[in-house]
Amino acid sequence: MSNIFPPDVKEASDKIESEWISAKEFDGEGLILQIVQPLEKMVSTNPKYGAKADNFLVKNAILEVGETFRYIFKSSKGNDRKIDTNSAPFFIGFKQATAEDEVGVGDWVEIVRTGETTETRYEVTKASAPVQV
Repeated sequence: MSNIFPPDVKEASDKIESEWISAKEFDGEGLILQIVQPLEKMVSTNPKYGAKADNFLVKNAILEVGETFRYIFKSSKGNDRKIDTNSAPFFIGFKQATAEDEVGVGDWVEIVRTGETTETRYEVTKASAPVQV
């Protein structure tokens, strides 16, 4: 079966990535991303997505009610990618990676999500920069 797109259009469309990362992108093989800058603590642009009073990060005085963290990365395609989240497992994954692997700004990391709801965990490990083909 032949592709309906001409080769140049297919090549260009294959490079399209959303600026925003959805949590499900970390499932399975996960993502390899470069950390572009330190995470930002900010008030969520949509109040329904800000941290609630019972959030682990609020209870531990890391975030305040209504706040979230913005993580900013660069993909292997060179695109800026970001995620706003007040997920304790995501934060803990990065905290462990910075302690164990000394992960910092400029490093490449592999982020993999396992489990669901209260069993969700993120594993963040230092990775090599992807080889460009």
